[in-house]
This record gives sequence, structure tokens and C-alpha cells, in this order.
Amino acid sequence: LAPGTVFYIQPGDRHLFDDLKDLNLVNVLYSKFDNFQFIKNFDQLLPELTAPFWQITPKASSKLLKMMQTFQKINNIPNFSPYDQCEKELLFLNIMKTLCQCRYQNEETQSNSEKIQNLLIYLHSTSHEIIDWEQLADKFKLSDRTLHRQFLASVGITPQKYLIYLRLVKAQGLLKSSQMSITEIAFNVGFNDSNHFSSVFKKKEGISPSEFREGA
Repeated sequence: LAPGTVFYIQPGDRHLFDDLKDLNLVNVLYSKFDNFQFIKNFDQLLPELTAPFWQITPKASSKLLKMMQTFQKINNIPNFSPYDQCEKELLFLNIMKTLCQCRYQNEETQSNSEKIQNLLIYLHSTSHEIIDWEQLADKFKLSDRTLHRQFLASVGITPQKYLIYLRLVKAQGLLKSSQMSITEIAFNVGFNDSNHFSSVFKKKEGISPSEFREGA
């Protein structure tokens, strides 16, 4: 996670936080079926389901925070009127429009720090795939050396260790919530050898995957 990261979480999605530290979240909860009277069909403003993560600029984050504070004030108005409902829906629509307009789009104008933040988001959705770091550096308009140096400075560990971390976190979720075998989970999260997966998991967690599942 990084300042300005936006997640689109749907009903049924599983998510967890491994290390909260100074994490500060702002949630916008809505039901498009029940809670809207004036606006409809805003799905095109939402992130694509295949990549439900956005990154927005610090300036946009500040602007959105003020809008959400206003949204909360409207939400707390007693004797809520149709006018208040209209005001609330307009503000929600403006929040969605601002998110779409302010997310990072032009990689050529991004700083290296912004590129690393987008790289983190990319890794979250592709951690189960085989990663070629040189190709990935080229994709994000970074040299391989700069990618590794900036990543270590921003995250505190190497990209390779972070990838393993992501795979293990996803494995923990599957161990707790699915009936998949250890081998199936290993391949599902990106390991090509179940024995290697079990060895890495035990080194990180202190217990084997099967012991972790039994204690879940």
C-alpha cells in the first residue's frame, strides 16, 4: 500500500492487512441497487474488475478527502430531504469522476516513486505469474537497476522478496478459506514446486502450510 492507493472491493471479495503500521483508510460504502434515486448507470466510472486498483496523486487525495468529509456531513443530516439526497448523489458522482480523472495515466510524466507505486499495484494482480524483472522494468519505463534501487528504498525489501510475500499472503487466504490441496494452492499462487512452497512458507511462518490450516 502507498498513499493515494484506491481499492474497489466487491461483495464476496476477501482482503486482509498483514502490517497496519500507520495505515489510514477512508471507506465509501454504497449499494447501487437500493440507495440511489437520481443517478444511475455509473459502472463505467468504476475500475475494471481485472485490475481493481487505482493510484491517485497527492493533490487529488487532498481534494477527495475534503469531498468525503462533506459527504459525511450530508449523510448525518437529520430529517433527510429529497434535496439532501440529490446533493449526496451529486457529490458521490463527483467523487467517482475525480477518481477517474486523477488516477495516474501517462507513464512518461510519472516520477520514479509514482512508477514504483503503480508497480506495486501491478504485482498484486499478477503475483501468481512468472515475473521477468527486466521486462517489468521496461514496462514501467525504468532501468532494471533503478527499479530494484527505488523499490528497496520505498518498500524496504527487494522486489523478489516482496513477490514471495504476496504469494504467501494469498496462500494463507486459500489455506483458511478453501478446500484446495497444498499442491493446488502452491501452483495457484505462483510456486512451481509444492515442496519449495512448503519450505518457504515454514521459513516465513514457523509452521508448515498444513499446520497453518489446522490452526486457522
